[in-house]
Amino acid sequence: MKTNQTIGALFIVGAIALCIPYTMLTIIFEHPDILRQDTATVLIRFHDGGAVA
Repeated sequence: MKTNQTIGALFIVGAIALCIPYTMLTIIFEHPDILRQDTATVLIRFHDGGAVA
C-alpha cells in the first residue's frame, strides 16, 4: 500500500513539475501568441534576445 501512495505522489509532483516550464514559456515568450507572428520577426527578436511585441 505504501508503494501505491508513493507512486501516486510522484505522478502528482511530475504533473506539477511539467506545468512550471510551460508557465515560464507563456510569461517570457508570449506563448501561444508567438505562434501567430511572422517567422522572420520571431527569429530576429530571438536572436536579439528581446521579447516579441
